[in-house]
Amino acid sequence: MTMKHPSSHGSSTTKTTAPSTKERREFFRIDDDVIFDVQPVDKQTVDTLPAIDVASDGPSWQALEALSALDQKTQHFASALNTKQPALGQYLSLINDKIDLIARHSVFSHYQHLPKTRISLSEDGLAFKSPRMLYKNSFIVVRIIFLPHFAPVVSFAQVIRCESRDNSYNVAAKFYQLAPSQQQVIVNTLIKAQQRA
Repeated sequence: MTMKHPSSHGSSTTKTTAPSTKERREFFRIDDDVIFDVQPVDKQTVDTLPAIDVASDGPSWQALEALSALDQKTQHFASALNTKQPALGQYLSLINDKIDLIARHSVFSHYQHLPKTRISLSEDGLAFKSPRMLYKNSFIVVRIIFLPHFAPVVSFAQVIRCESRDNSYNVAAKFYQLAPSQQQVIVNTLIKAQQRA
């Protein structure tokens, strides 16, 4: 089941309002669109299956993850090359962007039916709008594709707060059994968000 969050205007990234000082310090609003959906899951599923097996779409999702992993591996080399040979670095970057655009466009068609939205994110969890109530301490599986680079994250999370607000619910959840590779995608996204803040 998909969860829709009203989009906000503007390109800057700002800290989101949250009930506690700790949350205000940790959560950042991601002011770029993300593709996002969430499904309730039971504790037995969480304990017996990896999140990727519950929420991924097979080869298409695997392709997104592979592209994201390659991006992370090439960042260091690209930075070093740009320092020593800027012209060559820029040329290779353009070639990489061209290949990346073709690859991601072919994969993205699989996810066009999912809504684009805005969320608030920290290294430990996320906050979002939900059209339905999610019980505190219940488990969900979340699927996020950060745009425009199509960096994917899929993870279990446990609901820590669900408050009724304007015919919808404000939900906060903490990531549960987050894989290191998925955590790195989140960390990179937060670094970029803080740099733009």
